Amino acid sequence: AIEAYRQAIAVNPRYSYPYNGLGSALHFLGRNKEAIEAYRQAIAVDSKDIDPYNGLGNTLHFLGRENEALEIFNKAISIDPKCAYPYNGLGNTFQSLGRNEEAIEAYTRAIFIQPKYEDPYLGLGNSLKSLGRNKEAIEAYRKFVDLADKQKRGFWIKKAEQAIAELKNK
Repeated sequence: AIEAYRQAIAVNPRYSYPYNGLGSALHFLGRNKEAIEAYRQAIAVDSKDIDPYNGLGNTLHFLGRENEALEIFNKAISIDPKCAYPYNGLGNTFQSLGRNEEAIEAYTRAIFIQPKYEDPYLGLGNSLKSLGRNKEAIEAYRKFVDLADKQKRGFWIKKAEQAIAELKNK
């Protein structure tokens, strides 16, 4: 995939999609420094395409560079406030910083925008659980389990089901 994206970039270096795809592939392989550069190139080519902002924000968050990730997710939101993905990234980043109230706000906004997008429900459940809001956390986890693709998200579904069982016993 990496070589195919590099070939596509060589054919048309003014098209952001292959840079974004390259960033995703590199991140998947753990080559995060190169992924960051590819996402930044995609943004340089088309600063209005929010996909590379999301990829960059997620990579920065993965690396623990939370303040940079917050900045990138907020930039994506400023470009397209009706897209759920950067709100979810923002929520994940706030959660990592222990800022669970802000995480809940971000996840809730993502859910409002795209109610069938499962990821924010999992993050919402985690943040609610951290704050001792167990009944609400169980509801969020259940919604995640209901929406998530059983084949692709089995690990996370199991985690959510474990959290539900744990919270029911409290």
